Amino acid sequence: MTDRMATALSRPNFFPGQLIDYKDLNRLAAQADKVSALLCRHLFESGGIIVRGLDEFQVSPLKGLTALVKPGIALLPNGQPVVLAKESVVDLTPYRKGKELRTVVVSVRNVLQGTDRYTDREDSSISGYRTEALDAQLVVGTSPLVEDGIELFRVCLAPDTQELTVASIQEEWQPNMSAGVLDLRHRSNIVPQTFAPMRSDESLSVRTALYGIERAHAKMERIYLVDDPFTTIQYLTQLHAEILSRPFQPLKMAFLMSEFADKLSKYLDRLSTRLGAQRSNFDRETLLKTVALLDGLKEKEVLPRSQSWKALPEVADHLLRFVDYAERKFSLVNTVEEALLDLRNRFCAFEDKIVLGGHLFEQVDRLTVDDADRIDIKAPTSFARMLSTRFQNGDALTLKGRFIKEGMLTLRLQVPHPDRPIVLIAHQYVRRAGSTLHYEINGKHLITDKWEIPELSNHWMNRGVVVPAEQLVPQENTLRIRVQKSDLDFGFFDLAVYQPSVISGGMQ
Repeated sequence: MTDRMATALSRPNFFPGQLIDYKDLNRLAAQADKVSALLCRHLFESGGIIVRGLDEFQVSPLKGLTALVKPGIALLPNGQPVVLAKESVVDLTPYRKGKELRTVVVSVRNVLQGTDRYTDREDSSISGYRTEALDAQLVVGTSPLVEDGIELFRVCLAPDTQELTVASIQEEWQPNMSAGVLDLRHRSNIVPQTFAPMRSDESLSVRTALYGIERAHAKMERIYLVDDPFTTIQYLTQLHAEILSRPFQPLKMAFLMSEFADKLSKYLDRLSTRLGAQRSNFDRETLLKTVALLDGLKEKEVLPRSQSWKALPEVADHLLRFVDYAERKFSLVNTVEEALLDLRNRFCAFEDKIVLGGHLFEQVDRLTVDDADRIDIKAPTSFARMLSTRFQNGDALTLKGRFIKEGMLTLRLQVPHPDRPIVLIAHQYVRRAGSTLHYEINGKHLITDKWEIPELSNHWMNRGVVVPAEQLVPQENTLRIRVQKSDLDFGFFDLAVYQPSVISGGMQ
């Protein structure tokens, strides 16, 4: 143990019969201050302003060359605390002298103050104050640093400087002849552990949330086949590791949290851009809510004043909900489309209820060629006739149809539940390979058919299309079939509209 440590930590002891004088009692009173100053001097070398201590010595300009300094708490380089308890006004006018620029530094330090002066009548060498206190004092000077003081701000004054201003974000810190900029860049700050470490149950909740986000991220890449170039998982791993590390480092945690939230938001934006509203398994509303939560975690301050862990479990919940929706919808669409493929080459009577992929669908509308009030045809020529032919499996069918070579058919559909997807099934005659058809629902492209396989020629087929709920409207829905290319002609015969009988599982 060094002599300095021994002196700082030594204290007088008292025992029966001991003669005590004022020096013993003063040494006992000073011992606590010496120990505190010694520890603070080595824990916070050079001292600094305590973040979130009172008003942190905030500075604002007043009229002319005066500035208002708010209360604050700091540790001086010698380890002593200094507390400015009241607002103080600093006048810099006397320091605007000469013909050159002058840098004026305003610091705070302790000054020993006392009351009730005492002098011993018999020994005049024994004197002092009965009550002493260290009071904060603002010091203005042109030297860069006051001994045992903490700098609050500095100002560059020109001979014709008339006022003081606060630095803006775009401030280039160039000398201003008419206004002096209050420069706080040279402050030393001490950030105490204001963000208390999480309790065990909070830590478990946050770690569970991070695991959930990691699982959701992996599923999103697998379902949508959109890679993540933003290294989101790398930042998630670093954040998770930091939660487990000790001691707790709030500034590092805030930085990792901000970077992770930024990377994940960019990946979600990438998903939205790549997929858009055309995918039936894309829950855009939940994605937007997730991004809004992540925005609250993007702390870009040098010294963040607050940090909330409660958002992470909520982010995980939204992402898992987003992925669950994608999985259920993906399963429904693929299952129904596979069932429609199985139905394609055999006769289907378009009954009131059908089963597709294990799900019950009810017929909600049906159009035939005779529903002229709900069918518009724009084509150079059109004619009606009966057609008899077979499906590929040999089933025969005779239907009346309206034939056009090129043009547009507009069908007005009745959909009672626009919040559910619909399945469109039509009896379609493929006369020759090489035709091209474009399907649109409510003005948005739905699908394009190109019949280029010769084996399909001169056959009936059941054309089935799944329309996601987000492409439907509450009122009348419009289906357009545009015939872009046809060797001979295209015929419309009938169309059945089906919807899930109940909202469950992936039917939403």
